[in-house]
Amino acid sequence: MNGILTHDAVFPTELSEDTERMEFLYAAFPGSSSLNPKEYQRKMHIWTQAVKRYSDVTTSSIITFNQIHAIKLNGKTSLALPTVWQQMTISGKLVQLSDLKDRLTQSWTRWGLSSAGSLLLKPLSWATASLFRSENESWKSQKFVNVDVLESKIGTLVEVLKRKLNNGLDAVLIPYFDLAELCVDLFPSEEEFELALLVLQSRNHLAIYPMEDGSKIIKFTRNPTWRAPKVSTSELAKINLEKTLKVLRDDIKRLENRLEDTTCEAIQHGKNNDKRKAYRALKRKHIMEKDLDQKHAMELNLEGMLAKLEDSSSLNLVISAMRTSNAALKGANVSLGDLDNTLDEVHEAMDLDQKFFDTMAISSNNMMERAGIYQDDLEAELEELANEDSPARTGQRNGVSPRLPDVSGLPDLDAPRSSRDRSPIRSPLRRATQPSAY
Repeated sequence: MNGILTHDAVFPTELSEDTERMEFLYAAFPGSSSLNPKEYQRKMHIWTQAVKRYSDVTTSSIITFNQIHAIKLNGKTSLALPTVWQQMTISGKLVQLSDLKDRLTQSWTRWGLSSAGSLLLKPLSWATASLFRSENESWKSQKFVNVDVLESKIGTLVEVLKRKLNNGLDAVLIPYFDLAELCVDLFPSEEEFELALLVLQSRNHLAIYPMEDGSKIIKFTRNPTWRAPKVSTSELAKINLEKTLKVLRDDIKRLENRLEDTTCEAIQHGKNNDKRKAYRALKRKHIMEKDLDQKHAMELNLEGMLAKLEDSSSLNLVISAMRTSNAALKGANVSLGDLDNTLDEVHEAMDLDQKFFDTMAISSNNMMERAGIYQDDLEAELEELANEDSPARTGQRNGVSPRLPDVSGLPDLDAPRSSRDRSPIRSPLRRATQPSAY
C-alpha cells in the first residue's frame, strides 16, 4: 500500500476523534514507568495495537519505524513512538529482519525458536541496547518484522498448503512460483513470502529444493517431524515430467493457432486467385501438421510415463497400508472368550431387529386390509398385468406394434357430464362384501 496513512487509520475511532486523548498518546512517555504504571501500560498497549493495525492495513508484516513515525497529528510526529518501538523489540513483538533471517538460516541459532516454533522470544539484551544507543539512528530506517502479524499469515499459509493435500496424503509437492502466485494477496512482497517459507522450513514443515533449471520446488508435510521432509527420486521425476508436459502443451497450443492461421491464409489466397501464395501457405501447413503430429506423440508418451509413475506411487501406498494393517492384526490380542461374547451380542441384536421388522410387516398388512386392499387381490392383479404385458413387450421387441384394446364401449370424456355414466368407479382391489374402513 503506497502513501502515508493518517492517524485515524491505525487508532480506534473513539480515540482518533478525541483530540485531547490523541495529544496525550503522541506526548513522550515519562522518564519512569513507576510514576503511573497503569497509564504507562495502557498507553503502551494502545500504541502496540496501532503498530499491528498499520501492518494489517498495509498487508505487510515487514515495517520500519520511519513509516509509522510519518503518521502525524496536527502536523506533529509522535514523541512516544521511540519508547514504544524499543519496548516492542525488547519483548520480542518486533524483530529486526536481518537478525531473524540469520536465526532461520543458521542451524546454531535455532535458539531463536521455541519448542512450539514460536518467534516470540526476547533477543539478547546487549544487542537491543546496542541497537538503540546508536548515535546515527540508522535503526529507524531498518526493516523490522511484526511477529504477531507474520505468525497469523504463516497460519493462513499452512491452511492453504493443507488444502493441497488430497487422497489422504501427508505431503505435497508444489513449484515455488505456483505457491507464490497462489498467495500473492497474502504476501504482496516476495521478501515476506520467502521469510514465511524460511520460518516453516525451520520448523520442518516444508523443504525447499533447487532444480537443475534454476527453479525451486517446495515439499510440504502435514505433520512435521524432527527433520525436514525429503524429496525422493520418483517425486523429482514426476515434477520434471509435469513441467516438461506443461511446456510441450503450450507449444502444441501455439502451433495449432499458427496452423489455423496458415489454413485461413491459404483459403484467402485461393479466393484471390493468387495460386503461388496459396501453394506456399499449403506447404507450410503440411510441415506444421507433421510437427504437430510429432508433438502429440511426445505428449502421449509423457502422459503414459506420468501415469506409470503415479501408479507406482499408489502401489507403494497400498503396500505400506497393507504392512501397517498386518502389523496391527498381529499385535491385536483377542481372546476366544471375548470373541464368543461379541458374537452372542451380535446375534441378539440381529434377532431383535428381525422381530422389529416382522412386527412392522404385520402392522402394515393390517392397515392394508382395513383399507380394503388384500394380498390375494394384489397377486391376481399382478398376474393379469404380467399376462397382458408379455405379448405387448414381445411385439415391441420384434418391431410389431402391440394391438390396442377396443375403447368404443367406453364413455366419451369430452361429452357433457349428463351423457356419461354417473356411477362411481369401484376399485378392483376392494371386495364387494367388505365395507370401507372409512
